[in-house]
Amino acid sequence: MIGGYFLWRIWKNWRMRKLVPEYLKGGALLIDVRSPSEFSLGHHPESLNVPLLELEKKIATMDKGRMVVLCCASGMRSGMA
Repeated sequence: MIGGYFLWRIWKNWRMRKLVPEYLKGGALLIDVRSPSEFSLGHHPESLNVPLLELEKKIATMDKGRMVVLCCASGMRSGMA
């Protein structure tokens, strides 16, 4: 069962690496939900830094018709977002 979980995680990661570039080409907004200090250490050049704790406030100002891709360091915060 544990092996299945890890295989699923590997497949999911591979799938996202294939899909995200296509989403960005289609105009998706890439939001990095890490802290500003983490973001400053390295980020995708097209990403916008909106820390997880500020996301709820800022989401109201975002284009409702635009796809959003969330990212962080491990997937925990982007999953919560």
